[in-house]
Amino acid sequence: MFQLDEKIAIVTGGARGIGAETARVFRDAGATVVTWDVADGADVRIDVTDVAAAAKAAAAVAKVHGRIDILVNNAGIYRAALPLDVTEEHWDAIMTVNAKAVFFASQAVLPTMIAQKRGAIVS
Repeated sequence: MFQLDEKIAIVTGGARGIGAETARVFRDAGATVVTWDVADGADVRIDVTDVAAAAKAAAAVAKVHGRIDILVNNAGIYRAALPLDVTEEHWDAIMTVNAKAVFFASQAVLPTMIAQKRGAIVS
């Protein structure tokens, strides 16, 4: 097992599924984990597609914990459809969560990681 003693980690989509399991494994390895999710059970209720909310949440984690060591961009959606049935709205919804939110959550933690000269982002 790996050790994450005294590490501060953010897991997006961390209230359920793979995100919740990732958060549990990280906690078991010694990390302090802050889960971000729109679902009940998250430490921080946040829509990761809201760029300003992600920046505010990252700043709050850094203020409370003094640093951010790890960001796991786990939040994502899947909406099954045949290729010819995918509408622009369908495509935009998927890309907003699965691409835009990943970029801007990463951007939100980078000032802290750059200042501390370390950090890991897993997408």
